[in-house]
Amino acid sequence: MLGIHRGVGQQPLEGADWLTAERICFHLTKAAGLFSTTRRAAASDAIARELLNRLRIPVYLVDVDRRVVMTNNAAQAGRTPSHLRVGRAGQLECTHRDADQKIALALADLDRVPPNSSSESNFRHMAVRITSHGGAGVQLLCLDAMRPKETMSVFGRHPLLMIAQHQLGVGVGLDPFFLASAFDLTPAEAMVASAIAASLSQKEIPLRKGVSLHTVQTQLKSIHSKLGVHKSTELVALLHSFLAGAVAT
Repeated sequence: MLGIHRGVGQQPLEGADWLTAERICFHLTKAAGLFSTTRRAAASDAIARELLNRLRIPVYLVDVDRRVVMTNNAAQAGRTPSHLRVGRAGQLECTHRDADQKIALALADLDRVPPNSSSESNFRHMAVRITSHGGAGVQLLCLDAMRPKETMSVFGRHPLLMIAQHQLGVGVGLDPFFLASAFDLTPAEAMVASAIAASLSQKEIPLRKGVSLHTVQTQLKSIHSKLGVHKSTELVALLHSFLAGAVAT
């Protein structure tokens, strides 16, 4: 709020003084608008980074031009052998031909559908298995479309491709993010599936996750339906057999 006060006995603004006041108001309004937009963008960026940094696996956010918009701490640390790297121009480079082609196809699909369009895209997520014999072991790249209308614009106003790199068979285990990408589970369902695979009972999971037993049972029912199993023992067997198949060379 801007107030211009005149002294006692003085006349209201007029002429050149009024024009000057109008110019000041115009520029202050523009400045306030820019500040508000920048502050919202900074808050959104902070939320996005916090979410990505909670993941223990390397994650890259890439725009339709292959420009790397954001990476998490695990990707920046570079402790995991990888076919991915950020080039000098800030674009994502992939040294594995098949994986690079899949990334290109996913980005082309993102670019084809306008950000605010109601049209459905064919691409939501895919997993690319990479087998290397040069010490990198077996990796699984999970590609997920991050569209503004589906992420409440937390990751910006333009569609992005999130690439999560899983190093299979090297202590990662049944990572919830991996399960969510591989089996189209919600984050909450993936956490439950991971807990079941780690031999936690249905009564132990609510205590660990801070949710009700009814919520866990509902999520488990949805997991069974999506994976086509009928009980937890079948779920555990399926998850571990899938992981073993992915790791097998």
